[in-house]
Amino acid sequence: MENKKLLIQLNNVSFKYLGSTDYLFNDIKLTVKQGDRTAIVGANGSGKSTLLKLLTGKLAVEEGDQTINCNAYYVQQVDLSVHKDGLKIHEYIAKFYEEWWDVLPVLEKFFGMSVEIESEIKNLSGGELMKLNLAIALKHNPDVLILDEPTNHLDVRSVNTLIEFIKNDTKGKLTYIIVSHDTYFLDQVVDTIWELENQKITSYGGNYSFYKEQKELHLKGIRKQYELAKEKLERAENLEQQEQEKHAKKANEAKRAFIKGSIDKTAYSEGKNAASSLQHSKSSIIEKLKEEAEQKLVDFETEERRLAFINMKNTSENTNRTILEVTDGTLSIGSKKYVEKINLKITYGDRVLISGDNGTGKTSLIKALVKKSTNVPNIKIETSASVDGEVYFGNNLSWVYIDQQYSLIDPNLSLIQNLLKYNTSVTEQKAKEQLGKFQFKTEHEMEKPAGNLSGGEMVRLIMAMITSFAIDLIVLDEPTNNLDVATVEVLVKSLNNFRGAIVLISHNIDFITQINIKSAFIIKNKSLKVINVDLNHKESFFKALTA
Repeated sequence: MENKKLLIQLNNVSFKYLGSTDYLFNDIKLTVKQGDRTAIVGANGSGKSTLLKLLTGKLAVEEGDQTINCNAYYVQQVDLSVHKDGLKIHEYIAKFYEEWWDVLPVLEKFFGMSVEIESEIKNLSGGELMKLNLAIALKHNPDVLILDEPTNHLDVRSVNTLIEFIKNDTKGKLTYIIVSHDTYFLDQVVDTIWELENQKITSYGGNYSFYKEQKELHLKGIRKQYELAKEKLERAENLEQQEQEKHAKKANEAKRAFIKGSIDKTAYSEGKNAASSLQHSKSSIIEKLKEEAEQKLVDFETEERRLAFINMKNTSENTNRTILEVTDGTLSIGSKKYVEKINLKITYGDRVLISGDNGTGKTSLIKALVKKSTNVPNIKIETSASVDGEVYFGNNLSWVYIDQQYSLIDPNLSLIQNLLKYNTSVTEQKAKEQLGKFQFKTEHEMEKPAGNLSGGEMVRLIMAMITSFAIDLIVLDEPTNNLDVATVEVLVKSLNNFRGAIVLISHNIDFITQINIKSAFIIKNKSLKVINVDLNHKESFFKALTA
């Protein structure tokens, strides 16, 4: 589109919150034009959500210029705490759009979803709530749609619906700014990446895969600079050593000559002072080289932080053992049957995906099995779901269950209290050492309430807790929700280092394919069916999940 209309501009903008001495952004320049499809990426805490609020005008800048010539609507992350409000669905909609009845046809048209308006909002799943929020946003007729983690809680079919909705806007009527950890989704819908890092924003033309390639090249460049600086330092240190040895030798020779009377005291002092001056000059050069190498090392370690991973504790004596087997099982919630004739076997080392549309019973099935097992310590599962039929659990096997709400963590307890509660066999000192391995270094960090943690910090705490002893099975329910891409990469590397079994519920195709899922099932038409497709081929896998 030629001469695209300028909608939003930030020029020489610096921003920090009141009372803070640290800037989130420093002298940034951004332009949004009609039809743009831009993704914002960066670590948790880098300021993505704050930037979104600046772009919509929800936050005003104090340093620099902020121009907004459009109707920008901000769709925030799904907040499941609204389930506690006791609102009916029409009351919830009315909070954001007064003529709430006009939202229902939009919900039906774009997402194929209908709701009972007198039903309470708590009866909607996270995915259904996101669809409702998107329908509300569309009724506001925005020029710019700002989406903060829009795929969180969406099933794969709904993610595909959102992809098609964005891609089908070929005339560029809507402009999109998106924050998302779902890199497959980003690859499908955006053509520009803004990266937030070290108070700066760098723009990359292209989708997420192109951005990642460019970042890898940048990382290689930083690594090369560090290696060259290190070699330069080593050469300089060797030269310094040689010069010191040469100086010591000459000084000894001069001293012996002075003692023998071959040179007078003035010549001896002049030579010693010249050598000392030369040595001081060389030491200054060495110090500069050291500073240069150390800075390159800092840059290198900062850039390479994504390559760190969590070393999962494995058991080996349980290899090839059956952990769980269900034969002709039935999943029921109350008196209603959700899934029948369930046949599922999981052995040590298996990696299994359970997929299906929202509301088909994925989480209920997992919770019912976890609740029924005696192998999951220190967690209380609240569910009315049950699995009947022949169900076998291997003896003396340790499971870990991590749900979407991080229920493993008590938000009212400190980090160290959470770990000690979860693993009662560790001492306080060992607990501190364990937390330290996950970058919780100070007493202040360890003592703060877990309810104050970011999504990425919550995952680090959970990983610190579950890796405090050996485990045989990890059950994960949408583990990548609320995580930045760097943290997802850490999680991938950690799980790939784990040799036990994994059972996963996830819609994140990139994440699924990266952790080497070996078998996949889908709940469809009240049956648990095997997905027969190449699980490493993203497009085919995604298509199979949306068929």
